[in-house]
Amino acid sequence: MTKTLIITGSLRQGNSNALAQLIKDELTGIDCEEINLGKLKMQFCDGCLGCDESEKCVKEDELSLLYGKLEAADKLVLITPARWSLLSGEMKVFLDRLNPFAVSEKLKGKKAYCFAIGQSQEGDSESIEKALESLKFFCDNAEIDYAGGSIVCDCLMPQDILQNTKLQDYVAKAVSFIRE
Repeated sequence: MTKTLIITGSLRQGNSNALAQLIKDELTGIDCEEINLGKLKMQFCDGCLGCDESEKCVKEDELSLLYGKLEAADKLVLITPARWSLLSGEMKVFLDRLNPFAVSEKLKGKKAYCFAIGQSQEGDSESIEKALESLKFFCDNAEIDYAGGSIVCDCLMPQDILQNTKLQDYVAKAVSFIRE
């Protein structure tokens, strides 16, 4: 049985978390867990490189408790707000702290579908596209099979995504990816 992790990178309990919940609600009978990075106490990676030798991060915090879940997962759904054409800080810290998986290649072969959510309107969504591109670059470098991604526009206020005309399409893409 495949195991899926839906990982949201937002402190604000808004659009990213709403999308994750809607996806999860459609997955009855699927082993799926949502991880909200905004609720975790995470330390920054300081580049000590200790993990290159030990394949384990020297930081002991709530994020380090997730490593086993990441190893066990077959599929990842990564959801980040787009900020200044970049990932959210929470998502970036999370990705930085996955460095122990680089040497061991424990992410290699996993599959990922990614979302970047931002306030820009369609047709002016370059900043959101760049955030999604960052997630794709991460997947490529970690040798995760990038199954695709979606940009979500017009999401400024928390819960704006619930009014988005493409919401069902976004949910359907993620659910299809997870079920395949």
